[in-house]
Amino acid sequence: TNKTICSGETYTWSANGTDYTTNQSALKIVNDGCTADQVLNLSVTPKPSDIVTNKTICSGETYTWSANGTDYTTNQSALKIVNDGCTADQILNLTVTPKPADIVTNKTICSGDSYTWSANSTAYNSNQTGLKIVNDGCTADEVLNLTITPKPADVVTNKTICSGESYTWSANSTVYTTNQSALKIVNNGCTADQILNLTVTPKPSDIVTNKTICSGESYTWAANSTVYTTNQTALKIVNDGCTADQILNLTVTPKPADIVTNKTICSGESYTWAANSTVYNSNQTGLKIVNDGCTADQILNLTVTPKPSDIVTNKTICSGESYTWSANSTVYTTNQSALKIVNDGCTADEVLNLTITPKPADVVTNKIICSGESYTWAANGTVYSINQTALKIINDGCTADQILNLIVTPKPADVVTNKTICSGESYTWSANSTVYNTNQSALKIVNDGCTADQILNLTVTPKPSDIVTNKTICSGESYTWSANSTFYTTNQSALKIVNDGCTADEVLNLTITPKPADVITNKTICSGESYTWAANSTVYNTNQTALKIINDGCTADQILNLIVTPKPADVVTNKTICSGESYTWAANSTVYNSNQTGLKIVNDGCTADQILNLTVTPKPSDVVTNKTICSGETYTWSANSTVYNTNQTGLKIVNDGCTADQILNLTVTPKPSDVVTNKTICSGESYTWSANSTVYNSNQTGLKIVNDGCTADQILNLTINTIAKPTVSVINQLTCASSTASVELSGLPTGTWTINPGNISGNTTTTTISGLLPGNTYNYTVTNSLGCQSLTSGDIIISDFICAKDDTPASINGITGGTISTVFTNDKINGLPFLPTDVSVSTTTLPSGITFNADGTIVIAPNTTAGTYIITYTICKSTNLTICSSATVEVKISAPVIDAVPESTDSVNGSIGGKTTTSLITNDTLNGSSAIIGNQAGQVTLTGITVPTGLTLNADGTISVAAGTPIGNYEVEYRICEVNNTNNCDIAKSIIPVTGAVLILKDDIASSVVSTNQPKTILNVLGNDTKNGQTIVATEVTITETVSDPTGNIKLNPDGTIVLKANTPAGTYELTYQVCELNTTNCATATVKITVVAPVIDAVPETTDSVNGSIGGKTTTSLITNDTLNGSSA
Repeated sequence: TNKTICSGETYTWSANGTDYTTNQSALKIVNDGCTADQVLNLSVTPKPSDIVTNKTICSGETYTWSANGTDYTTNQSALKIVNDGCTADQILNLTVTPKPADIVTNKTICSGDSYTWSANSTAYNSNQTGLKIVNDGCTADEVLNLTITPKPADVVTNKTICSGESYTWSANSTVYTTNQSALKIVNNGCTADQILNLTVTPKPSDIVTNKTICSGESYTWAANSTVYTTNQTALKIVNDGCTADQILNLTVTPKPADIVTNKTICSGESYTWAANSTVYNSNQTGLKIVNDGCTADQILNLTVTPKPSDIVTNKTICSGESYTWSANSTVYTTNQSALKIVNDGCTADEVLNLTITPKPADVVTNKIICSGESYTWAANGTVYSINQTALKIINDGCTADQILNLIVTPKPADVVTNKTICSGESYTWSANSTVYNTNQSALKIVNDGCTADQILNLTVTPKPSDIVTNKTICSGESYTWSANSTFYTTNQSALKIVNDGCTADEVLNLTITPKPADVITNKTICSGESYTWAANSTVYNTNQTALKIINDGCTADQILNLIVTPKPADVVTNKTICSGESYTWAANSTVYNSNQTGLKIVNDGCTADQILNLTVTPKPSDVVTNKTICSGETYTWSANSTVYNTNQTGLKIVNDGCTADQILNLTVTPKPSDVVTNKTICSGESYTWSANSTVYNSNQTGLKIVNDGCTADQILNLTINTIAKPTVSVINQLTCASSTASVELSGLPTGTWTINPGNISGNTTTTTISGLLPGNTYNYTVTNSLGCQSLTSGDIIISDFICAKDDTPASINGITGGTISTVFTNDKINGLPFLPTDVSVSTTTLPSGITFNADGTIVIAPNTTAGTYIITYTICKSTNLTICSSATVEVKISAPVIDAVPESTDSVNGSIGGKTTTSLITNDTLNGSSAIIGNQAGQVTLTGITVPTGLTLNADGTISVAAGTPIGNYEVEYRICEVNNTNNCDIAKSIIPVTGAVLILKDDIASSVVSTNQPKTILNVLGNDTKNGQTIVATEVTITETVSDPTGNIKLNPDGTIVLKANTPAGTYELTYQVCELNTTNCATATVKITVVAPVIDAVPETTDSVNGSIGGKTTTSLITNDTLNGSSA
């Protein structure tokens, strides 16, 4: 075994498992005569010297160490990569030069100024915090902190003055008398702009106080602390321009008519009068509460009605029944004797006498039937076929319940016969003497309900399948068949023994197997091998020819032919390779890269052994090339004919192990940084570049002179400063808020500039110039900080301006009309007031009754419909009708005060109907004058809102009451509206008293009335009753019973007569009746009490004719011939 390892490595020799770390030359293990000896040649290669790399970089730069491909940015001192024993260790010494501290520039400028930073010659006009130019690691970075002082916030002056006052603005000492919204004075960037918001407050609308007081009261008006007790219409206090005028409309309401309450309660009840919350339980007539002047006095008429006699109910029910007493809807199931419900004083008490009849004993029926029979129960006609125990029919409480006890005798269990016979046999069933020879499953004879049914289960056993015996024996053997104990030595096919029907037949199939042919094994093995013969498990290692094992008649004999082959001579391989190469030995597919001497693979006895002799030739030392070139130059390395133009450190071409490797160290000297010249000149100027003495008068960006790799290139950035003329962005013409115009100029140069005319300075790209007067044309140029002037801007034409402003004059009373002063007061031409002749005026379509005059005044005609009318008017300058402005006038036409007040009317008799003599609008007013119903301007319409049934609101405001209207105080709610202002309305409620006739009913009593066998009229209840003091006529009223006689023995007819029923028993009978006039709410009640006495009956002795008792016979005279009933013959 030939092996080379590196210094420090270990080699384990497989021949003996021993580890080696030092050179071994022909180290030998001597084996026995059958095994080759083992020889080891081990070479330990010494480790090369360290490779040291020394490098210096700038702070922030990175160095990639070729030894490991790792990037380093910090100092490394003797950083070492330890390689294997065959490879030199790598050492890195890296020095990082620290970067200088930042150069910080702190600068503060004003808003709109700019600052040019020397570090990069760039101009800045916005805040810069920590703006950094990052230089290489050897050069300090530049940092700029630039603070722009912001322009102060606008100084806003908010001022409110009254109409007619003036305000002097301290910012410009100008006097203003009109509204100014965001009027602005623009100052330079370091000074806040001034803004004025001036509001001229218009005089407020009149404050109108509408007040209503009661007759006799007074009202103190807060506006002047004056006390008033009479009507005041549009009484006015005129205040200054900032304060609304005060107007008082005071109405003194007259006292309403008395409110009369008529009430009837029952005896024992009480009534709480809402007017004073007092409780009354006795008659009150004309009881009065006197209220203040705004409130009607209250009058109470209270009538207390007496209580009627008791109503007695007598009732008998069966046991178990219940009775619901209508008097209280309560259910009763037990005897009640004189059970009493006590009602109020207007209602008779109720008395119940309830008797419960007991239920008879149960009727019991006992019956027995057979299973399958049925029984019909006479008690309910129902058929039963199953046991019934105490089945009960519950009857009512007056009828005995029915009970049924029914017993059904059960049928005996089935008699089952189970029988098995053989196939071909028969069976006679004793139950029906029938012969069966087939299977019968649950064959049934059904008997009556008292006799058990018969069931037959007959099974016919089928003959079993043949029992087949299949047997195979070897040639020369014999077989004894158990079915008949007979010996057989020859083939038998379907030999059969036939048995009876219950026993299976026996069948024999016997097969005699012939002996197989010999099994011959031919085998070849290698020298030294052995062979185990499966036929007898014997091991053989020598030649065997026709060796035989003899088996029985069923098994083939075994024959072995074994040949032993001799081993071939060794196969030797000799190979030489270069250092670093490897060799794969075909004999074992193993890769080798070190010397191998007599390396042997021992094969089996049939295969020659393999021997390898491998020689590794050592590699020559590296060839190193060191070269320096300039930036931009190239170098062609002869080792590979490749062209290089960048640094190459330790660039290596690895050759085969027989050839030295090539190493290139190429250093490229860097080119100096470009020399950059940045120059700005004005348009029209020229610049001579010292780098090439050439004259330039146009923009040059990055113009470059390229020098060789050792000389810096020259770059020229030449900027021609061309100033564009100012752009007219926005012209702000005169407005209603401003009497001067302004213009916004944009596209101004960067940095500071000056605009002329006006010598206006600034540093923004846009500026606004104000104070431009109408009728003029303006042009501007701009000069930048380099002194370059632009062309002239376009024309800026300021036009004349007319301003019409909206007006909201005070309201005008639509009834009287009036004139609104000119609306031109707050309108302006070029910010100044004008004469009516300076303008031409037009309006939108005007509503009826409104006239708009050329001088701006507006006339409202009398009786103009109230409302708010928005009129748009347009004024145009007389000298130029294209200069116009529109505004609106809010014309408010107020409606007159309309006042609907409650009215006290005369009463109307509801029984006969009628109409009030007073109109509901008698005291209603329109604009302080009495309201008149009609359809003309200045009149009112009348509409009912709530008019009770039976009442009609007439066109003239009177109320008609229909005949039969119930008594009461009826509230009628109505509305009056101005004809030409249909939304100008007022609502009032008035009470209409409806009265009725006075009914007085008196109780009627009839004593000692004798009952007869015919109905009998006793009296007429109206005989002592009156209406308005006169006897009541039956046809003018309705007469009804309110509480009837419980016995029904006395009845009230519609004409008021009381009729006694025929044969009425003696006793006292009573009913209550009610009489109502045609106005059904006006009623009264009284009672009728009739006492009935029994008639006088007189039986007297009678003398009759004789009768012969021998033969018998009948008298001709009745025994009652002379008897009397109530004085008449009985």
